[in-house]
Amino acid sequence: MFDANSFWRNRLENTYKELWKYYKYVVSQLINVIIIGLGFLLYYYLEWIKNISDNFPIAFLLAFILAMVLTYSPIFTFLKEADHIFLLPLEKKLITYFNNSIILSYSVQLFIIIICLSVTMPLYSRVYDGVVQSFFKFLFIMSITKLLNILIKWWVQFYSEKQVHIIDSCVRFAINTVLLYFLFSNVSNLFWMIEIVLLIGLYIFFKREAKQKGLKWEFLIKQNQQRMTSFYRFANFFIDVPKLKEQVKRRKFLDFFSSRISYSQNQTFYKLFTIAFIRSGDYFNLYIRLTLIGGFIVYFSAFRYGQVILVLVVLFLTGFQLLSLWKHHHLKIWIYLYPTSHTYKLKAFQNLLSRLLCIQVTLFSVLIFICGEYLISGLAFIFGIIFAYGFVYLYSKKKLTI
Repeated sequence: MFDANSFWRNRLENTYKELWKYYKYVVSQLINVIIIGLGFLLYYYLEWIKNISDNFPIAFLLAFILAMVLTYSPIFTFLKEADHIFLLPLEKKLITYFNNSIILSYSVQLFIIIICLSVTMPLYSRVYDGVVQSFFKFLFIMSITKLLNILIKWWVQFYSEKQVHIIDSCVRFAINTVLLYFLFSNVSNLFWMIEIVLLIGLYIFFKREAKQKGLKWEFLIKQNQQRMTSFYRFANFFIDVPKLKEQVKRRKFLDFFSSRISYSQNQTFYKLFTIAFIRSGDYFNLYIRLTLIGGFIVYFSAFRYGQVILVLVVLFLTGFQLLSLWKHHHLKIWIYLYPTSHTYKLKAFQNLLSRLLCIQVTLFSVLIFICGEYLISGLAFIFGIIFAYGFVYLYSKKKLTI
């Protein structure tokens, strides 16, 4: 007799053991960096709040940031690759299984909302009074909104059309932003209640339409695999992860950079690392995201010398994340058959990493220069280059092994 509750608990327990096996290594090596980083960010955040002007659009900023938290509503199903074959005949008996997944997903994301709301409340108190009372009011309304977002997301997953998923995310983000803007602006409750009604309408619509469709097993399995792969890729730097599955995506507009590298023996590993950075995994996307986010923060920073520190922080985060590229081909035996000295491997990796960090330094320095802070721009460039050199040729060398 198939017991959906027991099956779900078994999947949850196995997933927890699998994640914890790698998570404990990550935390043990990053705990000092996390504490120092959080301390710096907290200090910088509180100082920034003190210096913002009275006409700063706080309500819109909070609405925009927290709307992303509400809109992003993953559902942890713990499905595996073979489930679409062996569990397909039991689909009607898995209602309890998926209900448990929705409840767990909601609980985890509600905890994230509490953290995000707690972090943003000092910014809210800069303009408005009654922070304690407002916190519980906001938490209650956002918890209802998050539940609706998760339920809508569940029924949207019955659609195979990619454009439906995109439209759904855009519509929910717009509704969530408007709802939170009205909420943080302290206007009449009627305004944000209208947005709640719209979300309820979306839920009813997608639920009614999805009942005519079947469960998209391949999509749910792929979503779970992508989340696990992202974690494995991050943990792979601290410990070998045999289960890590690589994803390759050709970016034709970047072929120009790899095609310029010669096929000489001393360029073999440099070409290999460059192509891996461009095409494999999320290295390129990660680099672009950190560069854009870092550039945005540096450009709008109100502290002159704090901009230099921010540049160094972003450089460290970028370099640290890209160190996992070193082990990208670690389990491939054929790279050890190359007719070239493996001393080139370390030099090639350091060469690529130093160039990527120097590009970031240059971009950030230009942004600061555009702000009119010419001295700070020069200091950011000088200290950034020195930091990049030290990170690549001193810090990373201790972390990397041939």
